[in-house]
Amino acid sequence: MTTKKVSRLVIWKWVSSLVALQSPVTLEMPKGAKVVFAKDTNRGFKIWALVNPDAKVLKRTFVLAKTGTDIPKGAAYLGSYNGSPTWHIFELKTKTVRSARTTKRLKAKAERSFGRSDD
Repeated sequence: MTTKKVSRLVIWKWVSSLVALQSPVTLEMPKGAKVVFAKDTNRGFKIWALVNPDAKVLKRTFVLAKTGTDIPKGAAYLGSYNGSPTWHIFELKTKTVRSARTTKRLKAKAERSFGRSDD
């Protein structure tokens, strides 16, 4: 009988200083990261994702759109969140694999942000 290794999963948060509506923002995330929540703030927006911290890192590009605005062609819908107005998050399909060194740097950055009061 063989035993399948189960990857551990954690929630990580990314903060973007995106200021212009529908301006693409590129973030580095572990491969297979699943966006579970997004929220706008006074300083941009935040994305939370379920990740395997041991996975290779990919660059992923996101765009926020408010209700009634045009959506970039080929963008994949990820979800919506209420604000004033309601925002919708889409992913543009451009991914690039990064090194294990980059993965370690991202993991350290995410670990430093845990426990912050603005989460």
